[in-house]
Amino acid sequence: METDIVSCPRLTCSENLGDGVCFMHSATNPVEWIKLASCPSGQICDATADYAWYDVFKQSIEQANELGKSSTWKKLTKSRCDSSAKFRQNLLPGRYCQSNYECSSFNCTDNICKSQASGTSCSYHDQCDSGLACIASKSFPFVTTCNSYKKQGEQCETTHDCDLKTVCWYVSREDFQTRTKKCMAKYQLPIGGTFGWAPVNYDTVKDILWNGQVCSTGFAIPFYENSTVTRPLGMCVNITKVVSDQGTYNNPISDVPKCLAANKGSYCNYFYNSVDSFKTRCYCAADGSLGYCPLPNFQAMRNFTAFDVFIQGNSTNCHTKDRDNLKAHFECGIGDGTVLRQYTNARILKENWNFAQSSKVLSCLQNYMPSSYTNLQYSTGIIIQLFAFALGSLCFGINLI
Repeated sequence: METDIVSCPRLTCSENLGDGVCFMHSATNPVEWIKLASCPSGQICDATADYAWYDVFKQSIEQANELGKSSTWKKLTKSRCDSSAKFRQNLLPGRYCQSNYECSSFNCTDNICKSQASGTSCSYHDQCDSGLACIASKSFPFVTTCNSYKKQGEQCETTHDCDLKTVCWYVSREDFQTRTKKCMAKYQLPIGGTFGWAPVNYDTVKDILWNGQVCSTGFAIPFYENSTVTRPLGMCVNITKVVSDQGTYNNPISDVPKCLAANKGSYCNYFYNSVDSFKTRCYCAADGSLGYCPLPNFQAMRNFTAFDVFIQGNSTNCHTKDRDNLKAHFECGIGDGTVLRQYTNARILKENWNFAQSSKVLSCLQNYMPSSYTNLQYSTGIIIQLFAFALGSLCFGINLI
């Protein structure tokens, strides 16, 4: 049973949740509240857990028989602080280590997890050293060995096969139809550029951002060039204005369009030229205010994409599967400091745009979320002070907590 009147959750981090609890969810549908709290020194809130959160498509559902319509199904509604040392296990090559037991390869050499060298037989990426991937040969019988990343334009199976600053995706509609992916440069296609569109999350906002990874603006939409086409292209777009039930917003660079989230029928229309637009649902705020159109504005998106490319480019000493792992970037990537803090905050802002428009809620997210910079510092199990990689290209240090 759905209701046309939507109630929005509150997100707070101002109280002691007791008993070492660092995350608590109302465990209701609709979601009523989400609470975050800090952990004592040397402990963290598990950033790897799958937490219950807010879902715009489920917030209006009060009763259902289908499991998938619940915001809490197979999700944690409570989490407690735990020792950061507990999470120093199964670390991929490139990560800092003190013993073999911490590494997935069971090989800690000179305080760095190591694995198999180039040319070694492998069956999956984890078996290869940092800077390498488990790559199949180009002809039958497609023997897999640890090898250098595939370059832009080369065929791939996943992004882990590809060079840093690239993503494994469909270059054309034909590629999608044949399920042929290639390594594509991130954030490079110009406005109006096309590629092979594919839904990933079957969620308008998430699919726009996922497909938008190959676009200079960070935004892409499904595009049918004529009425006879049954399979869309992906097209890179630039938002020119936003229209909602709260008015017209003509400055897409810095405007933060509002909308009435309490009304399930409230939508945001995003124009990408003077005539054409696409629409999304209005998303809840987390502080009791009206609600917000869910896509980040140009300023926030430009900030995130610039940091994302820079951080990825400085993760050459990390394992291919750690390229998006913020914890790994402390140790084998850019290292602790202002840039990583700014990137982490930009990522939280992008991924929680509707909640983050309240300065109080944004501060809560950036300081208390399991994926926050503060929590990530402790989740590495180290404080970075003075440590040099053997390659000498990056230098930062460590003291045990």
